[in-house]
Amino acid sequence: MYTIHFLTLEEAEEFLKERINVFPGVVPLFRDKIDLRVIYIPSVNYVQGNIIKQEALASDIDAAIPQGMIDATRESGPVLIIGDLHRIKRLIAKLKLQPYGLKKIAESLEELIEKEPLKFRIPAKGIEFDCRNPVIMGILNVTPDSFSDGGKYNTLERALSRVEEMIRDGADIIDVGGESTRPGASPVDVNEELKRTIPIIEEIRKRFEIPISIDTSKPEVAKRALEAGADIINDVTAAREPEMEKLIIETKSPVVLMHMQGEPRTMQRNPHYEDVIGEIYGFLKERVNFFVRNGLNYDQIAIDPGIGFGKTLQHNLTIFNHLDSFLSIGSPVLIGPSRKSFIGMILDVPVEEREEGTVASVIWSYMKGACIFRVHDVKENKRALEVAKAIKFSFSTGKREVGLHP
Repeated sequence: MYTIHFLTLEEAEEFLKERINVFPGVVPLFRDKIDLRVIYIPSVNYVQGNIIKQEALASDIDAAIPQGMIDATRESGPVLIIGDLHRIKRLIAKLKLQPYGLKKIAESLEELIEKEPLKFRIPAKGIEFDCRNPVIMGILNVTPDSFSDGGKYNTLERALSRVEEMIRDGADIIDVGGESTRPGASPVDVNEELKRTIPIIEEIRKRFEIPISIDTSKPEVAKRALEAGADIINDVTAAREPEMEKLIIETKSPVVLMHMQGEPRTMQRNPHYEDVIGEIYGFLKERVNFFVRNGLNYDQIAIDPGIGFGKTLQHNLTIFNHLDSFLSIGSPVLIGPSRKSFIGMILDVPVEEREEGTVASVIWSYMKGACIFRVHDVKENKRALEVAKAIKFSFSTGKREVGLHP
């Protein structure tokens, strides 16, 4: 299950009609309540669905279920719960007293709405990032062909100078990548990737205390990078390679798991989803659960929905609109919109003119709950995020001034 935030009434009505399949005549009943907390449960049986519906109404909130579940002509289906937090807690208390597996559903609902603020930890370094504070991951591509800065930092001297600059500008993590994952990119031989990345990681570790992530999908590169001083594995394939899984489990290395449909050479050839949010959510949740079952904690895993990796412009925009849905997985969300083609499509500008679009995407993502921001332009995004943070948490200072000022 995951939380849904609708941006428009039309979007909410379409969801009720198409995804939940309610009777058309009841759609107007939800109009005044759609801006409250909305929780989507993908599948319950018709007995559970009817009891949830009844108890929700008794708690003075709403629950939408498919038409066929009401008269038992449909065995199972989704449920959409709509209400304020206080009344949803009342519903949870009632469901805990019910049979038919509803206690377990109630416990999942309770966990969903009462999660502590997310954190991202690097245990070996004793570092803990509280996700109420934005975390900047500065990009260091030591490649000749990356879409934005290919060839700019593929000497040791230039790479180290860039790292020093990003640290000065406020980076919290340095992400080192030796293989381009731009659309259409060709694979890089493991020895070439090692040659590009390991020397710079060794030098960064000698000179700076900052956490280092290795952007790779190759287990051998990840292993050597960890030995050279890297702290995090950032894998665009969500660590599906068995040897990568084994490495992460054995080392308990913090990891970034990203969703990608297809692979870099072909991922932008007509990407298709029946339910882009549901499919990415299900994939990332399964990958997180796998590593949690094998000894990692949720706060050692970051999840990345993979903006631009096997997605159309509309897919990317949908992900941004529903980014907070991924928070219920339990791990912090990383977002990497920096200078990507969706910005170029919107603004009709080349790569070197996408800074403002990147900043806008980063700020939106932070307000929607994202924690880690993988960017090229560290200073600009750091400053923008500091302002966004001040706005987002201004209520907590206790200082609220309302009135007219000259």
